[in-house]
Formats: sequence, C-alpha cells, structure tokens
Amino acid sequence: MNRAISCTLSTRQLNSLSRLVNCAPMKYWRKCVNLPVFQGLILPINLTIPIARLIALLLFVCSSCFAEYTVDSTYKKLHKLYPQLQMPAETSAELRSWQNQVYKDLGELKLAMDIYARADQKGLKSAVLLVHGGGWRSGSRQLYHTLSGRLAEKGYVVATLSYRLAHQAKYPAAVHDVRDAVRWLRLNAAKFGIDPQQIAIGGGSAGGQIASLVGVTTGLQVLDRHHAAKPEQGKVAAIIVIDGLSSFVVPLALKHENDPNKKPSSAEAWFGGRYQQLPEVWQQASPLTYVGPQTPPMLFLKSSRVRFSAGIEEMSGKLQKHGIFHEIRLLEGSPHSFWLFEPWMSQSIEVMHRFLSSLD
Repeated sequence: MNRAISCTLSTRQLNSLSRLVNCAPMKYWRKCVNLPVFQGLILPINLTIPIARLIALLLFVCSSCFAEYTVDSTYKKLHKLYPQLQMPAETSAELRSWQNQVYKDLGELKLAMDIYARADQKGLKSAVLLVHGGGWRSGSRQLYHTLSGRLAEKGYVVATLSYRLAHQAKYPAAVHDVRDAVRWLRLNAAKFGIDPQQIAIGGGSAGGQIASLVGVTTGLQVLDRHHAAKPEQGKVAAIIVIDGLSSFVVPLALKHENDPNKKPSSAEAWFGGRYQQLPEVWQQASPLTYVGPQTPPMLFLKSSRVRFSAGIEEMSGKLQKHGIFHEIRLLEGSPHSFWLFEPWMSQSIEVMHRFLSSLD
C-alpha cells in the first residue's frame, strides 16, 4: 500500500526551503543552517551540490513534521476546545521599543531581547523580564510581543528575550543565558529608564520554570556562574510563574515528563536523559529544591491543566515556612498558554500588576 504524508507548510518554512535548496556554493551552508527552521543544526561543508540539496530537502521535510509553537498555531489548536478564546488586541498606548538588543555574544549565535516602555515614561520604572515557553525546545521571544506591550502600558519596562533551546545546548545553558540577561538589563538600566533594584522575572510554561529557577538560585554556586563575582547583579525583586513546573521530581511531574512512551519527553530532551539516568540533574533543575529565606516574593498563575504547575503545593508550603510573600491564582476553565489569549491575557496582566504594585 502506498502512503503519502502531507504537511501544512508555513510561509516561513517555504521560504527557508527555497533558500536552502538553492544555496549552491558550499560557503553559504553555514549561513543557511542558521535559518529559523534549521537553527542549531550542523551540516558538513564539503558535500557535492546534489547531495547537499538532497539533505536540505530531507531536513525540511523532517522539520515540517514538528509543529512550531507560535501564537497562531496555538490558537488553531485551542479555539475549538475553548470557544471563548480570542486573539488579543495590541496595546492602545504609544510605546517606545528597543528591538534586537544583544545581551550575550556566543560567536556565531547572538542572543537578544526586545524591550518596551511607554513613550511618555518619566523617571525610573520597575522592569519585568519575560521568558518564553515552548517545552525548552521551541518558541521564541516574539510569542510575548503583545503581552509585553500590554504590560508596558501599565507603566513597566518590559523585556522579552531569546535563550538557547534544547537542540542548541542542553541544560543548564538556558538558565545561564537568562541569568546573564538579568545582569545585562541591570547594567544597562539607565539606558532604558529602569530602576535597577526593581527588576522582576517571569515566564510561561517552560519559561516560568526557567524564570523561577533563575530567581531562586542567585548567588548559589550550583547554578550561578557569577556567585563569586557580584552575584547581586543577577538578583531579581520578584518572580512570576505562569503555568510552569516547580519540580521535575514530584509524582505528577514524573508521570508526564518521565513517561517512557515519550521518546523523548520535553524534559528528557532538555536534560539529555531520563530521570533514572540523571536523577541529580532533574532534582537540580527543580526550583522547589532551593526555596529559602533568600527567595524573592512569588506569584503563581495556573491554568486548569494541573500537570503544568506540578510541585506548586510543595512550593507554597516551603515559601510559607520561610515567611516568603506569595500568591497563587487559578484562572478557572483556562487552557495551557492562556496568557497569550483573551479573556485570560487581560486577567493575567491585572493580577501581575496588582502583585508587583503591592511590592513597592
């Protein structure tokens, strides 16, 4: 029986294919593999043109079988299940933005952030650094373009950043990237009108887990490479976790992230091994491990999909034990990725604004 595989291809993928299969001179291979669809892949440069084009085609077909995590793709996935879901409106305020601000230069790979503030901003304002989600292996900072603008409308300076995904570098590279972003934002605070003592960090899903881990490990040798050299530059004033894991090793998290039927699961792909192979790594990457008197105030926004906030009860218990101010808000009936859509984006922004305002 003949079988055909059909894939719905985005304009970006079609453009990437066109550019790849026509890049005949081998000196352009390095440039071609930096296209978004193939980012992080390494290809030989001494291939004949026909073989190179064949590999490019195979890579393209494989890449098109993986769904990209974008606002549009997520809307298409969710709107039938959640008929109240709506695409969000852009901010009505006039904003000033600084695009593609490089905070970390890794040679061929430069990591950047986009920064938004009200055009009429006066004086120094609190900042929020947002970390996108995508299962540690997909997504981009463009996911938070609308959310950043809407939050900036409230009077914050909001930054959203790129970091290395699992196919580019395994854990804990992303953690180091995000911490370096916090430090860069503090060192450049005056340029963007930021109060350097009022930089909060937040994120959704995998981004929430990374943000939480960065926030609770400042100054700790285990995950802060700057622990011996001005670790306070990476300190955050608050942490906002939106439907992100607090632990990889509680039963609920292991049920989904260590599922043998997933080959690999998102966490396994990020860590480079299953829990049975790397138990100390799974434990180390769990924000719950580090809660103590030094932990900043925390806000948790959670969906009705309880698996994505695994460890939140244990986290709350430890925060309460150490007298750390924290809030947990459940958005009833909401899907995962709720913060990207209405009616939940507006609700989320209001909750975040009230929380951050209470810390002033």
